[in-house]
Amino acid sequence: MRCAIYGRFSTEKQDFQSIADQYRVCEQYTQRQGWEIVARYADEGISGAAIGNRPEFNAMMADAMQHKFDVLLVMELSRLSRSAGDLNKTIDRLTFRGVRVIGVSNGYDTARKGHKLQAGVEGVMGEAFRDMVRDKTYTALSGRAERGLFAGGISYGYRTIEAPGGRQLEINQDQAAIVRGIFEQYVAGASCQRIASELNHRHAPSPRGSSWCVSAIYGSPAKGTGILNNELYAGRYIWNRSQWIKDPDTGVRTRIDRARTDWCIMDRPDLRIVPDELWQAVRRRMDTPQHAGGSRGAGRPARTLFGGLLRCGICGGAVVAINASMYGCAARKDRGESVCQGVYVSRKVAELRILSSLRDDLLSPDALAGVQRELARLVRERGACEAQERQAAQARLSVLNREIDNLVSAVAVAGMSAALRERLADAEAERTRLTIQPRNIDKAPCKVANAIARYRAMMADLSGALKSKPERSREVLREVMGEIRLIPKEAEVWAEFQSPAERMLMISGESLIMVAGVGFCSQLQPQCDSALYRYAEKWQTALRLHY
Repeated sequence: MRCAIYGRFSTEKQDFQSIADQYRVCEQYTQRQGWEIVARYADEGISGAAIGNRPEFNAMMADAMQHKFDVLLVMELSRLSRSAGDLNKTIDRLTFRGVRVIGVSNGYDTARKGHKLQAGVEGVMGEAFRDMVRDKTYTALSGRAERGLFAGGISYGYRTIEAPGGRQLEINQDQAAIVRGIFEQYVAGASCQRIASELNHRHAPSPRGSSWCVSAIYGSPAKGTGILNNELYAGRYIWNRSQWIKDPDTGVRTRIDRARTDWCIMDRPDLRIVPDELWQAVRRRMDTPQHAGGSRGAGRPARTLFGGLLRCGICGGAVVAINASMYGCAARKDRGESVCQGVYVSRKVAELRILSSLRDDLLSPDALAGVQRELARLVRERGACEAQERQAAQARLSVLNREIDNLVSAVAVAGMSAALRERLADAEAERTRLTIQPRNIDKAPCKVANAIARYRAMMADLSGALKSKPERSREVLREVMGEIRLIPKEAEVWAEFQSPAERMLMISGESLIMVAGVGFCSQLQPQCDSALYRYAEKWQTALRLHY
């Protein structure tokens, strides 16, 4: 028998040799049976809560599907998964492919009767074990927090030190001075962009060891994140603000914020970094409307066509509207010139030239020739589909006519009953519908020549139509043009992007087929005299292009 062994342990805190121990137990079993080991798989430091993030497990399953081994050995079923659903599904997939699964230490064997019941019980026990560990961990952390000890999550401005019963936080004076400086600058009226720029210029250490950014400074007042909203600096230690939950498919831990009512808040004056009057001054500025120099209220809706679609050719970051007349590098704007020297271009010039290039590319002879070929193919396919629909309708009409004749004969012999009346009405209604349907199909001829002229007219007003609805326009431009990189070359800035015509041709086929399969909207005039009209449908409906 060809055997494979799979081993796993959950965290790096477990003994690394546990994989070797699992292998040893399984190898001793194969020696007693006289079987051959042909493969070994091991996932180290990966939870058993999910199977999607385990590379060796997935490799093992792929080999099993290719019949590379006959028996899979694990020390116990919890090594495969601690999720009852995943465990049962895994065993079902393996046994379907003829692979026998054996749990050496607990006597599990898919060759025995009742193995499904045993797997179900062990799966439930595995889930219960995970829940027990999580609850015990939560209880232990909660007790540490109440005793003033470190319970996880070190904020900028603090460090941990050894203390009786565990570790506790203390103020890092060097970082605390930076925190107070941020508060003082903000109260003095400095923007978060300016504060970040100055910190990066001084090479001040940041919370994550990279560069300072606006989000690290401002964060979220509602969630209590960011330097300016961290209540620990005001002497209030908050615990249980969020929880980490693993995605059952990928096993990736995702942070879920808890409601403020669930937060555990404790006064810790020994950890205060910012005086109360400075803390309150920051709150007052945040509550001031934006037009008065504060932060309260939603920002203005985006009004630019290419904001966020352009990329900086120096740092690779986003290029956004930095003022009423210019596009510029967001990293330069939010983090300062020490992070990126930035690239700048006039909004008016950029939009005019990029849209002109887009229009010319979409109307080039090669692009139009490709569109015409695509349209001709779709017209042929649609014609064939309509012919099949007509044939099916005629066949069904013949059946309905016979059925209606039989029902009329039955009424003549036995009289009208409620059941006969209902069946006769349904059959006649379906016959009427099938009789009208071919006529509707015949009313939608596709004229490619007319479509080309209509499409040219739409492209002629491309700039004005796009600007009428910038938010939706950006989605379309992203799909059609892809990434646009602004690259400074001496005293000029060049825009580099993939040919819009090539991208449009790549994405057009599916949408054309989809639309052609369901017919055309009756509100649009003329009634679909062109499949090319449908080629530009995403532009016309979303961006109000005139035709």
